[in-house]
Amino acid sequence: MQQLPDVRTPKEAGADVDAVLWSGIYVAKGTPPAIVKKLEGEFMRFATLPDVKARLKPLGIDTVGNSSEEFAKILAADIARWGAVAKASNIKIEQ
Repeated sequence: MQQLPDVRTPKEAGADVDAVLWSGIYVAKGTPPAIVKKLEGEFMRFATLPDVKARLKPLGIDTVGNSSEEFAKILAADIARWGAVAKASNIKIEQ
């Protein structure tokens, strides 16, 4: 992170970690596709606004603005990756 130039990344510190934190916007199942596309377009536009980027950058947040399809691929990959880690580590969710 540019804001913390003297702080080592986990990899630089010797940890074999490769993880990215992300956030996304979800809609209720069954939301009409036209509404999903409209919201997607607005959020993607919003993520590219210079003033939005400027306000989030000091917080260490880089805006991306992926499409629904791109976001679904990221989510599926993370579920597969971290699901495998949880199974290999015998991590269980308590209910």
